[in-house]
Amino acid sequence: TWTYTDGNGNSSTQNQSVEISPIDNGVTQIDPITLTADATGYSYQWVDCDNKNAIIPEANSQTFTVTSIGSYAVEVSNGTCSVISNCTEFITVGILEIAQNFVEVYPNPTSGDITVISKKELKSIELMSSLGQIIKRYSFSNEFEVKLSLPLESGIYFIRIETETGLMHFKILNSN
Repeated sequence: TWTYTDGNGNSSTQNQSVEISPIDNGVTQIDPITLTADATGYSYQWVDCDNKNAIIPEANSQTFTVTSIGSYAVEVSNGTCSVISNCTEFITVGILEIAQNFVEVYPNPTSGDITVISKKELKSIELMSSLGQIIKRYSFSNEFEVKLSLPLESGIYFIRIETETGLMHFKILNSN
């Protein structure tokens, strides 16, 4: 409550409500190596919890991709106030497996044909519609590079690639 008094002894009273909205400091792991801050529309800075919350250079977007085993948090700021999330620990996140399981798919977007190259032996590929319906299955033995033709219809397709060490998924835009 504020009270104002002028030089003549006249006074006026005013009530003021102050509402402080907390900033969401939650973090969600959206895949084996990616974290995202739950709060939207703020400034972000990811930090290394194992290194006394040292700032991770250039890691200032809402999403952060982990590149090494460790513990990470995000500082979320609205320009005036900031909060830091709990640390999320990555003991084994499949980072080494992803590096060993490297698969390249190109061109993307495509006009009908794609090439899949893998550092590990390809086992199978499933071509799926944007609704997840399997259009075609391919099985391989001792293959590291294959060329595939997408359907004639333009649109978004998904491919699920199985190698000798795991699975990967890709979204392909066919502009045929």
